[in-house]
Amino acid sequence: MDTTLERFAAAVTALEAALDWPQLGASYCEGDARDFFDPARIEAVRDAGLRFASDLGARLAPGGASLYVGAGVAEVVPVLFEALVLARRVRVHTADAREARLLDEALEAVEAQLGDGVVLPRWSTTLIARGESVDHLWFVSVATDPDHFPAHHDLLYERGPAKERRLETERAVLDELVDRAFAAVEPGALVCTTGEELELLRARAERCGLALDVPATGRTSGLVGDVVYACTAVGR
Repeated sequence: MDTTLERFAAAVTALEAALDWPQLGASYCEGDARDFFDPARIEAVRDAGLRFASDLGARLAPGGASLYVGAGVAEVVPVLFEALVLARRVRVHTADAREARLLDEALEAVEAQLGDGVVLPRWSTTLIARGESVDHLWFVSVATDPDHFPAHHDLLYERGPAKERRLETERAVLDELVDRAFAAVEPGALVCTTGEELELLRARAERCGLALDVPATGRTSGLVGDVVYACTAVGR
């Protein structure tokens, strides 16, 4: 097996062992979350992550740059794949400080275990900086997050009417978030997002002179169960 693939496999195994799964469950489940990430769910997250990693390996060039927005434990496998196998620069942003802390602690432990100067991406809770351009944007299940955007969660999943004032407040935050993300996107870049979020991203992409070429089929995410479409950003 190729050395980079061996290191990637070792990193995934080590990360699963290092993560505090009971604490992590509290970010996804109210009440007693100790058993939320049981062995079956951990395996499902890993398997879905490997499928997405395979998709990204077929589309992304080594040495490029990626931006993950709203990512969590479901994105760990593709993030590690990009960093370790494709040698890409990966920035990861989330609003969940608890999950970011738990993931960063586990990633630090994995770095120490792997050795050889391996440096893994970290999860950031700071505002996305305008700067380095990227050829891959991952914006998946962000606007439908029930904790941070409850009104859009109800609206986009068609779970009943949402309060107009709350929608306006959330939309202002989402527009700023998407604008900052698209400011880094190059024409021809891969843009991964869900069917529920497509129209939101399309509208903001146009402000940056981009259109999204959406494939006919997508892939189901492992944790939330949304369908993710690997789109192409096309210059207008």
